[in-house]
Amino acid sequence: MVNQDFIAEYTYETVRLTDGEELSISRPYRKENRGKIREREKGRRAADWRKTEQEIREIGDAFADYVYEDGEEGMFSIFGSREKVSRYICAFARAALRCGWMWAVGENREGFLAVSSSDNPVPASIMAGFLWNCLRILGLKDAFYLAKG
Repeated sequence: MVNQDFIAEYTYETVRLTDGEELSISRPYRKENRGKIREREKGRRAADWRKTEQEIREIGDAFADYVYEDGEEGMFSIFGSREKVSRYICAFARAALRCGWMWAVGENREGFLAVSSSDNPVPASIMAGFLWNCLRILGLKDAFYLAKG
């Protein structure tokens, strides 16, 4: 048993403490540990969601305003407008946050990472919502083009 205040990182198989010590989780307890991790993450994600809607918009705007080098096409070539790029990235960021893939970087949340893993698949309801948003943003023809490419 470990106080959660001393956990720096945890996975299905290990727990790394704030002092760097890594503890293995024995096989009989891994399923139980996965459930506890998911419950803890649900609470964190719900709290993060309320805090990050403006940040999600800022992420979308940052991608939409990115200046590509000469010869690079970037996302404009797929989406055709700044607004569509921003809306697509925001839809992706919301889905990533709901899946538990979105992590803030830095003490002041200077950046964000979306990290997926095979032990945390996308629930069908989140994937359906993301795909629906893609259709709304792009239209059927452009969404098909994106999926095909």
